[in-house]
Amino acid sequence: MNGERMVLAITVDIDPGHDEEFNRWYDQVHVPEVVACEGIHAAWRLRSDDAEQRPRYVTCYLVDGPEALETPELKAVRGWGPFEAAVSNYRRLWFRRVGGLSEEEARDAFRIEQWPIPVPGFELDGAHTALLIVDMQDAQCRSDRGLGKLVADTPGAGEYFFGRIEDAIDSQSRLLEVFRAAQRPVVFLTIGPHARDGSDLPAWKRRRNEEISNRTGVKYAGRGDPDHLIVAELKPREDEVVLNKSTFGGFAGTGLDHVLRNWGVEQLVVCGQATNVCVYLTAAEAADRGYECVVVGDACAAWSERLHDAFLENFRLLFGRTAESGEVIAELESAGRAREGSR
Repeated sequence: MNGERMVLAITVDIDPGHDEEFNRWYDQVHVPEVVACEGIHAAWRLRSDDAEQRPRYVTCYLVDGPEALETPELKAVRGWGPFEAAVSNYRRLWFRRVGGLSEEEARDAFRIEQWPIPVPGFELDGAHTALLIVDMQDAQCRSDRGLGKLVADTPGAGEYFFGRIEDAIDSQSRLLEVFRAAQRPVVFLTIGPHARDGSDLPAWKRRRNEEISNRTGVKYAGRGDPDHLIVAELKPREDEVVLNKSTFGGFAGTGLDHVLRNWGVEQLVVCGQATNVCVYLTAAEAADRGYECVVVGDACAAWSERLHDAFLENFRLLFGRTAESGEVIAELESAGRAREGSR
């Protein structure tokens, strides 16, 4: 097995009274069985109790790529055995590529998870959840259009960004299909000046855009410009809300908070580009306003893997959750079945 070495992190919430017993089982039974499987090099856990001080662990596995998790021998042992009933929440957090790091180096890289503040934890209920798609416009997402041309011409950034943007669009499309099918709220955000000459932008942003235009000939696409349109794969329906912002964050001057509260939205699933700019700032602003937010990692794109991973990590430590699109869809479907069963 020659997959790219990664760390998989999972949160495990343990019901009160089972903490000591769980630790003994984890060390004496689970870890020896897991590391005996092909492609699994190490397993360890970090303590990170939730807001009610209930036992919560981040369990980490150093693996040879995602395929290492699909072997029959691992599937036979990766459950929580006699503690399944005591595990009140089990959630995959992230994969992180760690290249050729040794086990010790990988453990050191994850010491930040031994965090004194409880990390945010909640379940998506689906009934009060909206999808927020951020800045998926031709001007940014196409290598031959607008600012996308500048990114494409930047060594390293172009390859990484455009190497993952199509996959991000595919993930966003799946999320969009699920939200539309369930008639859950969807909001699209775009970025650009409202005035064609950009005079409504903050002064610092006008100066920066003028410098870009003078140096490269590329102008920031505003409303009315064809490059300002949302990519065709995600084209909003006529009854879906599209809000334009002239700032990086989605709440300043857009009326977004007003729209969401009128709908009774309490939770947001956030995706788009760039992970480290408008997606991050919008999601963090939402969390500050009391919304429970999940940023969908595989439905976002940034100009480098380092930026993408760093901003996702900071978000999940302080503001909300991060997850992959498949996990979000499964969670929403589970919530939907639970509501149907309770009727």
